[in-house]
Amino acid sequence: MAAGDRDDAAGDRADALADRRAAGRDFQELVARGASPLRGIQDGPSFLRALEDRGMIGIAQGLLMAGLRVTVDRAFELLLEESLSSNRRMRDVASELVAEGNGRGSQAAEPDPHA
Repeated sequence: MAAGDRDDAAGDRADALADRRAAGRDFQELVARGASPLRGIQDGPSFLRALEDRGMIGIAQGLLMAGLRVTVDRAFELLLEESLSSNRRMRDVASELVAEGNGRGSQAAEPDPHA
């Protein structure tokens, strides 16, 4: 590598470092003034509902993975397929599966033919 190329590379690294430092200062200034990129989202009911839905879907995936011996991706696909074919929200499909897994449902899970 020629001396000029090394100087250019060093200059590029210095510029990138200066950019990161400036971005860090900007972020710290926003936080100091009480600004948050998540303000209004994390406190809203839709955010809380999304967290609940995500948790329920994760539990349902775990039940499918354990019961059918499928991967996490396949478990998600199964939930999605049922959601689409029954025209129901995925959170409702997941809630029903979790209720069945807790002994409150009447049907046993069928083995996955794709596993």
